[in-house]
Amino acid sequence: MLARMSTEVIRERLLDTMARHRVFAKLSPHRLIALLESADVQTYESGELVFEQFHPATTFYLLFEGAATEERQGADRTKPVSGVATDWPEAAVGWSGFLPPYRYGSTMRAAETLTALCWSHEALASHFYADPELGICFYDLVLDSVGKAFERFRLRRMQSSRVFFEPPAAGEAGARRPVVGRADSCLQRSAFFAAFDDEAIEALSGIAVLESFAAGDNVVREGDDTGGLLLLATGRCSLAFEDKGSEGLRPFRRVRDRSAIVAGVPNADGEFLAEAGVWAETDCWFYRIPAKPLRQLQMSDPEFGRAFQHRLLMRIAGLIGAVELIQDEASAEPEIAAIVATLANNQARLPVTSNLFKLPYLLRNQLTVGNAFATLKHVQETGAYHERLLAAQCREMADNLAAEHAFYQAIVQATDEVSSIDDSVTPEDARMLCDRLVTEAFEHLDCRVDNLERLPERGGYILIINHMQCPEHYMLPNGYHFSFDTAFACSLIWQRRGKSAVRVVRESPGAEFGHNIFYRKLAPIIVPTVESGLQSMSEEAFIEARREAGRRFGQEGKKILAAGTPLLICPEGQSQPEAESPGHFHSGAFRLALDAGCPIVPVAVAGFGRRYKDGPLVASVGELVHVPKALAGDSAALRDWIGRFRDDFANEVRKARSAAYGPPQFHALVEAS
Repeated sequence: MLARMSTEVIRERLLDTMARHRVFAKLSPHRLIALLESADVQTYESGELVFEQFHPATTFYLLFEGAATEERQGADRTKPVSGVATDWPEAAVGWSGFLPPYRYGSTMRAAETLTALCWSHEALASHFYADPELGICFYDLVLDSVGKAFERFRLRRMQSSRVFFEPPAAGEAGARRPVVGRADSCLQRSAFFAAFDDEAIEALSGIAVLESFAAGDNVVREGDDTGGLLLLATGRCSLAFEDKGSEGLRPFRRVRDRSAIVAGVPNADGEFLAEAGVWAETDCWFYRIPAKPLRQLQMSDPEFGRAFQHRLLMRIAGLIGAVELIQDEASAEPEIAAIVATLANNQARLPVTSNLFKLPYLLRNQLTVGNAFATLKHVQETGAYHERLLAAQCREMADNLAAEHAFYQAIVQATDEVSSIDDSVTPEDARMLCDRLVTEAFEHLDCRVDNLERLPERGGYILIINHMQCPEHYMLPNGYHFSFDTAFACSLIWQRRGKSAVRVVRESPGAEFGHNIFYRKLAPIIVPTVESGLQSMSEEAFIEARREAGRRFGQEGKKILAAGTPLLICPEGQSQPEAESPGHFHSGAFRLALDAGCPIVPVAVAGFGRRYKDGPLVASVGELVHVPKALAGDSAALRDWIGRFRDDFANEVRKARSAAYGPPQFHALVEAS
């Protein structure tokens, strides 16, 4: 055991071991003398503090015997978060001193008696300046060790993760291929390569190899030699960890159109290994920066080489921060929780003035989400390199929030435009404008429509849906609860036939001024319901109001249908919690279909009762139903038939809900990079 030898013997043995390490194999021994002689030997007893988080990272350690444990301040700052054990030969400890702002990223203690070679970062910087090629080789040693630490974190993540990832399906044959830019422009857009000068970019572009993969292709498997750094030029891909004990995959991160590196962790043998399996979600183009030509570039220009190794170290540090996040924990705001944890993991490497610390607060209010993304964009454009990497990572994790916010803003804009239409505009044109704007808003979300072709292209018909209460999260600033499911159903009709439907809507209380202004422009058929706020009326007066509304509904409905315009009706008469949908069906829509001799098209919808970022919105168009034919001329049997129809429709709603709330898909999880 080293601890039992004299200090001088220990020193000589450790220095000899260092000199024979394979990363220095191509260097003559005399070039190592100054480096090795400047090393000190330190021994720490079990439980002894090696260094503390946030303190200036002045010393770098290579462990030769024993083990160390690390912990860092958690996001809530009340209890420490444990890292992985560090116990492999030549483990690098204190490597955050190579990265700005040069503070220790965690607290390290000896788990047992440990012995290490120690250098001040100042001394190492002096050696690397005098001999840049030596610096490259030394960084190889550090990168290999930090890669091993990443593997430990990855294993721990695998043991705690509970969500499986289904690989993307193959794309449609003949789909248009994405456009790919030149290698130099892709490199310049990448946060990893952007800091290099034009000469270095030109040299890297000269060795870059362009490769394409189709949607559903497995680009590389976890742990395989990637042949170099793999840079996504265009398209979208998913990364997942492979559970060696089963056939399952665990989601890790997504990358889309970011000119971002998706695979490549270096080791001491000069290889680049895939940190996770990579699958193409869409048709993708990648630039591969091959390992051997890249090494030749580094050695021909050691200053560039050392800067490149420094970038690699920062990249692996980012991967460690990402893999520590457990993305599948139940949380109302998993994206924000992930960003908070990411900032906590990296707080020792962020300046206290960083605008990134504002993100959790800005993201928690619907009205300031846009400010959060503006802040991220500003940091990505103007921040220091490590800040830009973290901003890109946070932006990826907030992708679902960004799509949701874009949808919400589009709905707010649509509501304002429709409500502000001049009274000279016809209701038909107002409905067309509304449906177009709503369709554009829903394009920001994952919307899945089955059997759209079942909607008739011509003629008047009645479309019915199960009507759900909208999430409180999407209440508009004026207090208006927008009816998202009915708006979505109207957009389907508009997409199918290029014209708009007339809605049947409830009479709203006078206090709902947002609701009243919006629908007044669309000229719907208005009927009183239990949600209309008519409690001040006597029971007799309410019954008479309903009877009169029924007569008016029949007259106006037949006129609209006869003109070849569809009617959208919610037969439940009021919105329901999604778990209770569909509710009891009233007979009005079916009596109108019977009297007008028009068909009914049922559309089962699901997913509208939750945050829309958390999964797909699903609509399934049912088969067209002719009520007179279904009743076989026996109109007295209408109520019984409606009950059976409602039960069959409820089965379709359950199928739609299964599609909306089925096994988690990767896109619905928090994204990290």
